[in-house]
Amino acid sequence: MLRVRVDDWRRRGGRGGRKGGEEQVKLFFLTHMHADHTQGLHSEWDEGMIYCSQVSRSLLLDKFDVDPVRVVAMEIGVPKLLRLDTVKVTCIDANHCPGAVMFYFETQDIRLLHTGDFRLSPAMIREDSPLAMARDCHLVVDNTYCDPKHTFPSQQEAGQRILEL
Repeated sequence: MLRVRVDDWRRRGGRGGRKGGEEQVKLFFLTHMHADHTQGLHSEWDEGMIYCSQVSRSLLLDKFDVDPVRVVAMEIGVPKLLRLDTVKVTCIDANHCPGAVMFYFETQDIRLLHTGDFRLSPAMIREDSPLAMARDCHLVVDNTYCDPKHTFPSQQEAGQRILEL
């Protein structure tokens, strides 16, 4: 069983305890610093270690003043083996906002990609892209605008429009 939480900061059972049979989670992951992904996070956070990108770590420490010892920056594209649960985690650029990442989790039994918010681009689906390693795995898509009724200009178009303004 993979005992991690992504963008979920609700307290469950207090320190070291169990509530309703749930084992205490010690590994927490932050995809990015938008308010809907940090709700419940606060300066006295003491539930466990928080893993995120370097940019998100800097923003998190600035905005919430969380104990820096509890926040671990992960390098994008470099797998990190975490002792608890023997989980290998890789951050993949989410192409969403500065510091936004997806997390690819691997254990002996589970391969799972948790997207957080992301903006899919043609470069992300190439055979040699970091996202290619996450093929044939469980997928948790957390994307507000995933419905096809939402259409947005490409990043290049949006950038061009800003320059024109």
